[in-house]
Amino acid sequence: MIRVLRLAALAAPMFLAACGNLQAVKVAAVHPSVVGQPVAISDTRPTKEEVAPRAFEVPGKSLYVSQTSGGSLAVGLLLGPIGVLANGANIDRITNETGRSGLQSSLYQIDAKAESTAAIGDAVSRLPRPAGVAGVALKPYLIYSVASEKEGIDVLVKIRAESDVVIAGKTTPWVGNYALYLRDVLPYSTLSTPMAAEADAKFRADIRAAYVELLGEITKDLTPGPLPKRDIAWVKSRVLGIGMPGDIERNPQGHLVLRNGWGDNGTIYNAVVFQDDTQFSYDNGPVARQTSGS
Repeated sequence: MIRVLRLAALAAPMFLAACGNLQAVKVAAVHPSVVGQPVAISDTRPTKEEVAPRAFEVPGKSLYVSQTSGGSLAVGLLLGPIGVLANGANIDRITNETGRSGLQSSLYQIDAKAESTAAIGDAVSRLPRPAGVAGVALKPYLIYSVASEKEGIDVLVKIRAESDVVIAGKTTPWVGNYALYLRDVLPYSTLSTPMAAEADAKFRADIRAAYVELLGEITKDLTPGPLPKRDIAWVKSRVLGIGMPGDIERNPQGHLVLRNGWGDNGTIYNAVVFQDDTQFSYDNGPVARQTSGS
């Protein structure tokens, strides 16, 4: 029930922003205390509770399977606590069934930590680490998001960035959630049919390239200096559920990046990269941010 109440608390302002004034959306920026910190791939893996509490976990791979065909927690909110619980139970049941169906899949042989280390391990090991600075720990993982058998499997390459910040004299965890939505959708049959060697090699190469791109976004966010001018929009996508409001821009690869901040005093930060414009739509906006002089 506690999780239901937390979800309701988060969803309420989001529903208001979807149809309201986008100028009220907070400017997306990492906490000032995190700016300038060095980064390193963490020795520990993210836990399921940290990154995907309702997903099916492939042990020892930092890999999770989620699905949305079994119900919607957002819709459940409209039906009250009982609706949320009923939808949640249905989602969990189908998620476990979907996850178990792929136990022999070659998809489950991929280790997110190994792929990210191969992709960015050398780059982050060369970054300067000032004495006495804890830095930002990067925890890479993957999510296979199954919308339906017809729509296939969306692949989200993710990094959970962790650090500590001091707020009002108290040390508080800071989390940056970085995700890249791969362009290619995998056939649903990939859960039960091994990938051909060439397809498997391409898939791993795509994942590694995604981690390089995400490191670029993390580096940009942690680099001292003024924030770039960005538009605001409410972005919808099947991997975002009801969608998410935030600042948008194109990165050097030409991909849309959606950023926003949540939590008290900016302790939660999100950035999502879309590799293809067909992966998202705008529910509100985009509009330019207004300033006092405009």
